[in-house]
Amino acid sequence: MVLALDASDDLESADEAFLSDAVECIDAAVGVARSELYDANAHLIESTTSIHEGAIESGYTLWVNCAFLAAVQQAADALDRIEAAGRAGDVARTENRAGGVDTGALDDIAERVDELRSLLEPGIERCFAVDGTPVPRRYTPDGERDERPDITLLAPAYFGLEEVFGEHIERAGERAVASLQDPRLGGLQRFRGFHRDHDVHQHGGNGPWMQYTAWHAQFRYDRGEREQGDEVLLTITGHADAAGHIPEHLSTRERFEQFVEQEWDTGMDFEKEFDNDVLRDVPFDRIAEELGHMRTAYNEMAAALEKRDVISFAAPLRGVTPSS
Repeated sequence: MVLALDASDDLESADEAFLSDAVECIDAAVGVARSELYDANAHLIESTTSIHEGAIESGYTLWVNCAFLAAVQQAADALDRIEAAGRAGDVARTENRAGGVDTGALDDIAERVDELRSLLEPGIERCFAVDGTPVPRRYTPDGERDERPDITLLAPAYFGLEEVFGEHIERAGERAVASLQDPRLGGLQRFRGFHRDHDVHQHGGNGPWMQYTAWHAQFRYDRGEREQGDEVLLTITGHADAAGHIPEHLSTRERFEQFVEQEWDTGMDFEKEFDNDVLRDVPFDRIAEELGHMRTAYNEMAAALEKRDVISFAAPLRGVTPSS
């Protein structure tokens, strides 16, 4: 919001309470990231969630670290814009939500933001942008490089981290696109669909995701490859329904049936979805409730695919809708 106000030349007249609140939130968020999430030994943010589901949500993922670095950079930029707009005095001493405790001057908060950035940026470069090696999608909790291709390889480009990744941005992006293109439906899958890979979930069958495919289009446009970008967008709009709604992702009858046979009926999907190492202390009643929802959803998919060969999920973000 601060950056948007600055871009529209409205930052100088922005509400003082809003600016104070924004600065307070930045300071609080950076404090939590620094004290609770940043691993000073690994020099990375420890991932508790990511673009994936399952055991891969633990470790040190490319996606989470790129997201945090981009956020910290934006926070630093926002504080600079506030000062440049002559509004530093309006937020020089703010109060936090907990008990009215002074959080200090704007330059003190900016210093804490810059400290986290100065720690995180070289850590990411050292761990993910090493010359002569592919950009890994993550480091496992014990530090093993995981170089299997997935959609998070587009994260450096998506977050605009050229200064950190350099030419690795293009190599990682091209690797993701080449590895994840769906040969039948077009568009990009999240990951390669090997059902015995415990780190990834098929959830009714692997297939392309439209928002990730849109990242591919933006990747092309950013490189001046307009024709290729237009082709990617045509793939996305080609999967819209009669009302123009674009689905979240798609799968096919054959893939769904293989998922049921290989993962659902065998209990493998349950083991992935409710991995003890990830869920830890979640009450089993909640697990049983969610398991029931999953069974209902898969029954609905099976019914929909009796007359369709392709199924679209969440179009637009509401249940399961058969695709023509």
